[in-house]
Amino acid sequence: MTEAKMMSLDDIFHEIGGLNRFQLLIILCVYGLKIPSAWSMIQITFTGLVPPFLCNPNTNLSVETSSSNESFNSLSNMMKKKSNLNVCFLNGTSCQDFTFLGDVRTIISEWNLVCDMKWTKATITTIQMAGVLLGAMLAGQFGDYFGRKKTTYSFFLAHLLFNCVTYFSLNWQMFGALRFCIGATIGANLVMTVPYCSEYLPLRWRTLIPIIPMWPIGTAIFAGVAFLLPDWRYLHLANAALSAPFLLGYFCVPESVRWLATKGRMSEAFSVIEKIAALNRKPVPAYTMDVIEAVAAAEEKSRKAGHKYNYLDLFRGKTMVITTLVLGLHWIVLSLVFYGLSFGASSFTGNVYLNIFIIGIIDIPGNITVIYWSNRFGRKKSTIGFLLIGSLASFGCLATILAAEEVNKGSILRGLSLAAKLGIAGSWVSVQTWVGELYPTVTRSLGYGFVNTASRVGGMLAPFAINLDDWIVFSFSLMGCITLVTGLLLTLIPETLNQTLRDSANTADASMQVKDMRTTSWYDGGSTSLDTCCLAGSGKIHKRYGAAF
Repeated sequence: MTEAKMMSLDDIFHEIGGLNRFQLLIILCVYGLKIPSAWSMIQITFTGLVPPFLCNPNTNLSVETSSSNESFNSLSNMMKKKSNLNVCFLNGTSCQDFTFLGDVRTIISEWNLVCDMKWTKATITTIQMAGVLLGAMLAGQFGDYFGRKKTTYSFFLAHLLFNCVTYFSLNWQMFGALRFCIGATIGANLVMTVPYCSEYLPLRWRTLIPIIPMWPIGTAIFAGVAFLLPDWRYLHLANAALSAPFLLGYFCVPESVRWLATKGRMSEAFSVIEKIAALNRKPVPAYTMDVIEAVAAAEEKSRKAGHKYNYLDLFRGKTMVITTLVLGLHWIVLSLVFYGLSFGASSFTGNVYLNIFIIGIIDIPGNITVIYWSNRFGRKKSTIGFLLIGSLASFGCLATILAAEEVNKGSILRGLSLAAKLGIAGSWVSVQTWVGELYPTVTRSLGYGFVNTASRVGGMLAPFAINLDDWIVFSFSLMGCITLVTGLLLTLIPETLNQTLRDSANTADASMQVKDMRTTSWYDGGSTSLDTCCLAGSGKIHKRYGAAF
């Protein structure tokens, strides 16, 4: 093989279009899966909504069973007195039957999950988040073993089917079990979508993926549909209907070129690049097969050494140990605060549907600005900066609760809570790009799997730790403190701005700490991509920044 210019897969993707038709297609088909996933995740906010209810002194009286004028007159009198509105005891007697007011139909009104059964709401939410944790763990391994495409779409098909089955839930126990299954599919989706899409983008467009507001869009759509269709059963069917068209993406997008190359499937990887180039109307670079073979050779060398990648590989070397542990804590905190505020939308003053809508779309301004700050100041400063915004806003909420006048307290509290949510969302978007650049291709899904798994621990704790109804002072104190401490710990992780994606885990830790590497990025119109992989000799040995692949 003749000596070639130092190139990598990043350079190939840049030369065959960068951000072009194919990249837009895969963003729509793969990252778009977050829309129905966001709906499913946040649906528990409405599903667990507690409508106003009356304690029925006569257990035979309910809205559905009362048919005589006497029954309706009795109900009318109870509503006028309001002595039994939202109470669990009447005249010293525990209520055994309830009448729920309004047209909203939730699992609370379906199975009388109030008073002695109040704990089931938080428990079901935690069960759902436990499912998300399991899905994140499984998808990390499946994605690296079976491939990005099969793993992503298999879990998403299961997501659609479980939503359909949930419609037929007979009791809250069955509902909780199915929410666990739905949660598992959401967790898998969250792990797979970002690395799958990022592996098809060159360096300067890599920060684009996390900032696309698919999650806020899904939340906003849910709020609108829930307003028009306030029935938890039909909302699950509506989610399945929304999910169905996205399954067609399986027939439109290929397997990851990087994954194919690391598995030694070089001809398939080359074929995928040919198809991408044809769709983008660009020629295939002459050095393409050399790069693919070099990546495959490096990975084959690692396999022959008897190394199979697992989560332990995320803890090899001092730098990676610190990185993995701090990122894990960061994602726990992000999830705890993000879902604590999201699930607490019904606690804010005002219309619950409007609150869900606003608390969803408030992420968009942060998402849009992240791409500039992340490229201008780096992944590290951007991630920490947004996190500190969330911390300051949380402390602001605490000060409002303790010092603000009662007449203005509700509005100020809601505004500062939205600011906290914006900061947390911005930090989460920024760190997704950072995570993808900190881990090599062979463990990238494992890395995402680990941090997503860690975040689900935070999600499981959120319904109990962040209670904006009963423990509001403690909740905002906790949010302010943990975000501040985590922001300080993030300073220990190396910056990755202007560094190409690593394809092999054999790259030394030192390669993550290279300073002053300059690559022009999207906002200054440049197109240079630094890649110091050399294709030399028959052994096709790759080197980057002086460290062997």
